[in-house]
Amino acid sequence: MREKYLGFVQVLKHSSFVVAAIMALAVGGFFVTQSVFADDVGSPICGDGITISPEQCDDSNIMNGDGCSSVCLDETLQGSLVINEIDYDQPGEDMAEFIEIKNTGSGSVNLDTYELRLINGSSVTLYDTVNLPDISLSSGDYYVVCSNTTLVQNCDLFVSGLQIQNGDPDAIALYQGDNIIDTVSYEGDVPGYTEGTGTVEDAGTPGADSKGLSRYADGVDSDNNSADFIVSCITPGAVNGNSTDCSTNSTDSDEDGIADEGDNCSSVANSDQLNTDGDGQGDACDTDDDNDGVLDESDNCSLVANSTQLDTDDDGIGDACDNDDDNDGISDTTDNCALTSNADQLDENDNGVGDACEEPPALPFCSDSIDNDGDGFVDEADLGCSSESDNDERNPTGTITSPLSGTTITDTTVITADAVPAPESEITKVEFFHSSLEPVKIGEDTEAPYSISWDPRDADTGASDGEHTLYIRVTDSLENVTGYISPIGITVDTRDVTAPSFEFITPTPADGAIIIDNQPTFRVHANESLSSAYISFGLPNGNFEHGSENWTIGGNSAIVSDTYHSSSHSLLLQTTNDYGYSWNSAYRTVTLQNSGTITLSAWIKQSTVDGIHWDQQRIYVADQDGNMIRDLLYTLANADWNQVSYDLSDLHGQTVRIYFAVNDDGAGDPSRMWVDDVTLNGGTSGERIPMTIDSEDNTAAYYLSSVLNDGRYDYQVSAYDLAENVQTSDSRSRLR
Repeated sequence: MREKYLGFVQVLKHSSFVVAAIMALAVGGFFVTQSVFADDVGSPICGDGITISPEQCDDSNIMNGDGCSSVCLDETLQGSLVINEIDYDQPGEDMAEFIEIKNTGSGSVNLDTYELRLINGSSVTLYDTVNLPDISLSSGDYYVVCSNTTLVQNCDLFVSGLQIQNGDPDAIALYQGDNIIDTVSYEGDVPGYTEGTGTVEDAGTPGADSKGLSRYADGVDSDNNSADFIVSCITPGAVNGNSTDCSTNSTDSDEDGIADEGDNCSSVANSDQLNTDGDGQGDACDTDDDNDGVLDESDNCSLVANSTQLDTDDDGIGDACDNDDDNDGISDTTDNCALTSNADQLDENDNGVGDACEEPPALPFCSDSIDNDGDGFVDEADLGCSSESDNDERNPTGTITSPLSGTTITDTTVITADAVPAPESEITKVEFFHSSLEPVKIGEDTEAPYSISWDPRDADTGASDGEHTLYIRVTDSLENVTGYISPIGITVDTRDVTAPSFEFITPTPADGAIIIDNQPTFRVHANESLSSAYISFGLPNGNFEHGSENWTIGGNSAIVSDTYHSSSHSLLLQTTNDYGYSWNSAYRTVTLQNSGTITLSAWIKQSTVDGIHWDQQRIYVADQDGNMIRDLLYTLANADWNQVSYDLSDLHGQTVRIYFAVNDDGAGDPSRMWVDDVTLNGGTSGERIPMTIDSEDNTAAYYLSSVLNDGRYDYQVSAYDLAENVQTSDSRSRLR
């Protein structure tokens, strides 16, 4: 019940209690009093704070966007409807008008309680209403209202006599009950029916009959009509694109509903046009999605820029996108030591900072504010608060000038400080300390500029990897001594993270050389001691035992260990999710030999519940830009492990990409393909053979090969230093 009264208050008894909401407005000397949100017993009124069926919630207001909608429906359970596309003007007589609605939410929405209201902008009055039917619109689906089912594709609701006014300005609003869900004002601003500012004009000029107002990107609503809508080729009942070339010659190479000229990945299907780094190249074909200079295949946060690749807990996920940086099982948002592992979360002083990472308490110095030696000066930093005269408690001061707070020290570094003596005295020494628990003296300097060189790995003065604090203590000629002052927080990290470098030396055959020795020796020499080294023949890592090394993997493809042909790993090409079009592939670049027979072989396992017209399992050869030059396998099947082989001899000398891929139409019936033991020229799949570390020089490693038949052999060497940093050579070849 909602009633207005003048000059008095309407109070409604509500069972055993009274609910009254009074709003008094001064109006011409009177007070207008309105009782609102008052419920009769058992009668739901949205906004009164009482949830009564069929209300799903009631948060004491009638606003959208706060979890409970303006009609008291749980917004977390509802879909989100938007007006997605409008074509109101065609050349000549308007015969193909339509309005498209899209459900951008996560749940289905029944349209029965919704209606479209067409608003005359010049008078701001309603000129037509379209009541929507009792149907359920699924998440991501479109609903098209049209005036001509012959001229408008994918029309869901034919409305006889529908005539959408041609603007200057006009508006269309989507209502649920008396609440505006979405509104679009075009060719100007219609008061009360404009989000931000109105859209541009859909001019019905010759050649424009296939254009309309399209929400772009598709389904995205920023609450600003002019920013959300563009003039583009119409796509009723399908994904909106960004194209004004609507001729039959307009192409869509990747068949994602977006014409090539407006597609940020024209060769890879990506209807969402996601472009994380805003560089104009969609994520689906961008090798560096976050534009941080680190390629996605090796980026530990491929969608969050982090050029330093900092990974505190070494879990392969960079700190920039890791919600548990110290890998202690506690989310960073609640961890009282986000960068120091402390699953117990101990915090003895209950100050919110865990004991594991809390700065040590200030080291002891006199702070009793008493003139202990009676010389007329209050002690400020008299160690031990001694009552023996130190001549002058006006102590010297000092400041560490380098390194800066927060610095990470990885090697020998110079620590510098400035110092100022007490009046009528001189600095006699500056001592340097580090501490995580107890102070450790690093060294001292007696002459300005005051500095020391510190090696954090030194057995006596060094510090373990982790967080520490630097201090100084200053003494002057009057024997005034400061406490431990100028604390600077640092991090010590002395781990070796530099990969070794190495070169091939005699008697290794030269790259591409033709030799007559059928049992050659391969030898490398590195710039530091090696712990191990391996040589791979054939197609290195063709059995995926070393993860994605040598391969470029896209989509939701992954290296797995639960299904494989041999060893313990394989490549799985699979759909991104059960409902979403996806192209999932892996490729590697190889240079084929100049002569002789070239054979590509692989073991594959196939799985599907769909038909080949919708999903495909693929193997093909492409040029270095990804353009297909040879289609080897185009099929869809269910089959256990089987070997496939292909003759590539007519591609002598070419540098190509070898692709394995699965295309999924996103209809919820996924297809998959496992790949293992990929070989080229009938050789091995790149198993790594241990090389021998030279017993007299551990910076060198060699391998005496087994007897090899005539032919071309590609090989690659990986060398590991004592810290297990690895360097892998480019692929080399030799002919026997």
